[in-house]
Amino acid sequence: MPSRVVARSLVLVSSLLLLPAAAFAQGAITGVVRDVSGAVLPGVTVEAASPVLIEKVRSVDTDASGQYRIVDLRPGTYSVTFSLPGFRTVRRDGIELTGTFVATVSADLSVGELQDAMTRGTTTSEDIVREYLARLARFDRNGPVLRAMLGLNRRVVADARASDAERAAGRVRGPFHGVPIAFKDNIDVLGLPSTGGSLALIEHVPRLDSKMAAGMRAGGAIVLGKTNLDEFPFGDFGISSVAGTIGNAYDPTLSTAGSSGGTAVAVASGLVTLGFGTDTCNSLSNPAAFASLATSRVRTASKPPRRIASRAFSATL
Repeated sequence: MPSRVVARSLVLVSSLLLLPAAAFAQGAITGVVRDVSGAVLPGVTVEAASPVLIEKVRSVDTDASGQYRIVDLRPGTYSVTFSLPGFRTVRRDGIELTGTFVATVSADLSVGELQDAMTRGTTTSEDIVREYLARLARFDRNGPVLRAMLGLNRRVVADARASDAERAAGRVRGPFHGVPIAFKDNIDVLGLPSTGGSLALIEHVPRLDSKMAAGMRAGGAIVLGKTNLDEFPFGDFGISSVAGTIGNAYDPTLSTAGSSGGTAVAVASGLVTLGFGTDTCNSLSNPAAFASLATSRVRTASKPPRRIASRAFSATL
């Protein structure tokens, strides 16, 4: 009896050794996801689908540097889908994996579809706001710890819900209706503190909106919150006594420049759709350059704009 057991074991081992190497070959799909400005996008869901997979679909999320890697994929034809609420879904078809081949599949996601998506009813302002809040919880104070946002609007979900109700009633105020935005924390926004990044002004709550905030609210935009900045805003290192040092969107251990560093990092990291800052001398261009963004510096008047705590005469969208 023992000899028969040994014989069967030998036959089984021999059979395994005779299987083709392709039966064990496993490939992978990897890449980087960015927005159209070139900024990396963490937290994007990437799905690889193929009939050769037992589970049919395998998914991962991009990391803090916008990179992903889906491993242990059987040889076959794959489709890869990139999705993030508020962004246009991108799909790549016909990706062939043979043996241990590693396919590089990257994508650029566009936020230009936000208004179209809300118009079509495929998403809502409330859904987009909740997704941004989830991303803030995951990447701004946890995970990479970017510290891009200094304070959040406690009514933001209610504001987004009201925006959706207006849309359902047939009233769309303009291209920013329902779109989440953020202001540098030296720009007055009614109902939110304006600290200028200093603990000395931690309890300062303005009684009126700045002209920028009032105009964007009138256009239907949703104020998500205030962004971190250099204190008072004076500096080029992204440091405030209220919220600490801002981390670079690509590497939180590196500088963001200033003084509008929080706005630049929030936009580059996909924590808000649109951000406002101010500029005296390179306070917009330097943070934008450090975050691979474009910025627009607009001269507003021949005298300092009202309800903005800055040495600057200009502000930007």
